[in-house]
Amino acid sequence: MQLHLPDAMEKELQNYVLHPSLIDGALQACAGLLDGWSEGVVKPRVPFALDKLRILSHCTQEMFAWVRYSVASQPADSLLKLDIDLCDERGNVCVQVRGLASRVIDLAHGSRADQSSATEIDAFFDSSYYANIIDGLLNHGVSVDEAAELG
Repeated sequence: MQLHLPDAMEKELQNYVLHPSLIDGALQACAGLLDGWSEGVVKPRVPFALDKLRILSHCTQEMFAWVRYSVASQPADSLLKLDIDLCDERGNVCVQVRGLASRVIDLAHGSRADQSSATEIDAFFDSSYYANIIDGLLNHGVSVDEAAELG
């Protein structure tokens, strides 16, 4: 997929090794492999881990994202891993992303995993619980280790 930083952002490109808009574009290029429609998988996926990010050189205004399944990863896997190379206009690899992992959202812990509306996802996320943990961290009532165990 071809990525192009807008002209208005060209001046700020020098402030970054990897511009946020370019990595965002590369991640959006993953959507075609993550959505699973072509393989009949219609469960939503969320990214949650990354094996390796390697920056070899500064990104340019014009880049190409080569997105593919990681070795031994298949479209129907519940844990799917992708690899991305960001290449400049000459084909030089500037950034390597390895093992961008995504997993299928289990909406009802196995009982209704085939339903995927945003309303159902929100029903299983207790924002007040996490807000209390964050508040505890900010007010020094909870240590980072304790918050990690709670969350």
